[in-house]
Amino acid sequence: MYNHELDRARHVIENVFRVLKRRRGIAMRCAKFTDFFVADIHIRCLFLYFQVHTS
Repeated sequence: MYNHELDRARHVIENVFRVLKRRRGIAMRCAKFTDFFVADIHIRCLFLYFQVHTS
């Protein structure tokens, strides 16, 4: 059975991983500093969240 809300949630999650994969350079620069890397991931996810929920 097709569930529109579940499909939308899956699509959003796939887009988050797509955007994070494009930002691999950040992982390379921040590999020495785990806290900075995790903080950057949180900030990027927050921006993506706002893009999805403000439209």
